[in-house]
Amino acid sequence: PNAAGDEALSVWGTELWVEAWRGRSVTPILPGSAPAMVRECLRPDISVDFPKLTEICERAAARPEEVEPAVLVLIGALGDCDAKTKLKVLTICNEMVFEQEVAAQFRRPAAREVFEPLRGFRGSELGVQGDETVRMLATEVCKTVFIQPEQQQHVQRPREEKPVRQFAALRALDALQGLGERTFRNSG
Repeated sequence: PNAAGDEALSVWGTELWVEAWRGRSVTPILPGSAPAMVRECLRPDISVDFPKLTEICERAAARPEEVEPAVLVLIGALGDCDAKTKLKVLTICNEMVFEQEVAAQFRRPAAREVFEPLRGFRGSELGVQGDETVRMLATEVCKTVFIQPEQQQHVQRPREEKPVRQFAALRALDALQGLGERTFRNSG
């Protein structure tokens, strides 16, 4: 298969594919764009760290037209993936949704359908702490994207909540690093 064929298959069955099938305009994923950065972070051989999270969020803020395709990549990735990828997706989502304009792009039925079940996530290869982190991040994303807007219309999150956000991201990154260390210890 060629690169173009691989690119086409990477969106098969995702909301991006459904939108294209419906005849709606779909933005191509260009190298260096927010959706391309997200897709790169989701590769199994790539670690998600603060510089990458910051780069994705800054790119999304600078290029609002890239937000929807990035969100669609994230939602599509949650459809059928392993637990480590779920943790990566939720870590990225948790950082992105603190911008109201980005959070609005997550407010779609398909997103709610994939995020809500993760609030009860258990029994994965991530272990108890990793599963707990998945549940916590899914709950935070659901709260920010779906629950708060339903309860409070037009209320902005205060900026002083950033340390809580950083704590959640640190915890997720620690879980991802711990998984890598366990995998390394178990394979050697």
